[in-house]
Amino acid sequence: VRLKHFLQERLEIPDIPMIDLLRHPAIGELCDFLAGVLRSAATGEVISRYNPLICMNPHGSKPPVFLVHPGVGEVLVFVNLARVLGDDRPVYALRARGFDIGETTFQSFNEMVSSYVDSIEARQPEGPYYLGGYSFGGAVAFEIAKKLEAKGKHVAWVGVFNLPPHIQFRMKELI
Repeated sequence: VRLKHFLQERLEIPDIPMIDLLRHPAIGELCDFLAGVLRSAATGEVISRYNPLICMNPHGSKPPVFLVHPGVGEVLVFVNLARVLGDDRPVYALRARGFDIGETTFQSFNEMVSSYVDSIEARQPEGPYYLGGYSFGGAVAFEIAKKLEAKGKHVAWVGVFNLPPHIQFRMKELI
């Protein structure tokens, strides 16, 4: 957050969304992105290149895990999970379309799933695939797995996270 505010003030950019800082985790990538923002502000051009994959943790030697957003479509809920996941694998989150300027939302569930499958395959052409989803994202992850398997790809794991972190302490009451 300090970096966000520092860059906004120093570069005189009214708002740099936090998600863009996550999208460009390397300093060179961030510099290129901010240069583009400054160019588009000077020309009045609106740049929108939707890519649902947000790299939450680029490090690891194992195949990556792909996490699907909850119903609201945002992936910031995965920031802490990606930070503490000590499984030696990269972590990517899939963010819904429609948050950025000029983006339209998906017209159907199938369009969303197909878009996510395409992005996952572009990042990792062959399996094994590890997929997870939070709440609504669990259903999306399951459908992604079905599409990948229908293409003959190996899906090693599909997980559904459905307990909001702020009520985790109540689990003892349910047992």
